[in-house]
Amino acid sequence: MSTKRQAIDREMHKAYEQIRDERGPYCEETGAILPDPSHNYPRSLCPWLIANTDNIVLLSRDAHNDFQNNNIWKLTNTGPRIMRQMMA
Repeated sequence: MSTKRQAIDREMHKAYEQIRDERGPYCEETGAILPDPSHNYPRSLCPWLIANTDNIVLLSRDAHNDFQNNNIWKLTNTGPRIMRQMMA
C-alpha cells in the first residue's frame, strides 16, 4: 500500500473514531449496535470527502444496503437529511 493511500486511510479512520465518539456506537437509522460507516457520496467519485464527517453516517448492514440500492425513501430517520445534503 502506498504512503499516500496509508495517509488517506489514517485520516478516514480518524474521522470514523470522531463520529463514533460524537454519535455513539449505534445505527443512525435503526439503532442497531456497531454499525458500519457509510459515505453519502462514494469515496471513489469524491475523494476529497473521504474524511468529511458530514459525508459519513453510521448505518446497519440492512440500512446501508437500502442506501446503496437507491432505496433512500426507506430510511425514515436519515434519508431526508441525506437527500437534503445531496440536493444542496
